[in-house]
Amino acid sequence: MREPLFRDIMPLVASASEVVASHLDKPFALFGHSMGATISFELARALRKTRGVQPIHLFVSGTCCPQEVGRHYREELPVTDIKDKLRQYAGTPPEVLEHPELMEIFAPIIQADFAVCRSYQYTPEPPLGCPITAFGGLEDHDVSRESLQCWGTETTGQFRSRMLPGGHFFINDTGPTILETIARDLQPHARV
Repeated sequence: MREPLFRDIMPLVASASEVVASHLDKPFALFGHSMGATISFELARALRKTRGVQPIHLFVSGTCCPQEVGRHYREELPVTDIKDKLRQYAGTPPEVLEHPELMEIFAPIIQADFAVCRSYQYTPEPPLGCPITAFGGLEDHDVSRESLQCWGTETTGQFRSRMLPGGHFFINDTGPTILETIARDLQPHARV
């Protein structure tokens, strides 16, 4: 709560790269949902460039492919519209949305998150060498099956997409299914 908020994606990715640096001597996978998927993707690319390592698998969830991210975050979200946007995503409990003190705390954080998303500009690079699995919600009106499919252009490895019941926060109800998929995909890399 006391740390400065990131408002630009690349400093956030650089910071994440520093945080994980001491753990890169072991095989690792990355998972990100929504904004976290774009961050995980850029982290994988940054680690390839700066440290010469890649994840054994990249799992992305609830977001369109990186080439399309910009069209979802064109304008700044005023504080007065934050509750409506969160209601639309259906991932924040109504008790939080109707609690003025909590919203006063969370509003600047949410605005910073949207600023991070707005700052993202996709830059073409060679595809990652690791497999990518993309999860989407069947009722997520912002992330279509087609926009998940174009994640396949970001890997020379295997690509799979999986649509699950629910809207943008489908992970809240389908967590066990997602964890089973991740465990199955990582099983060939498990140490005996």
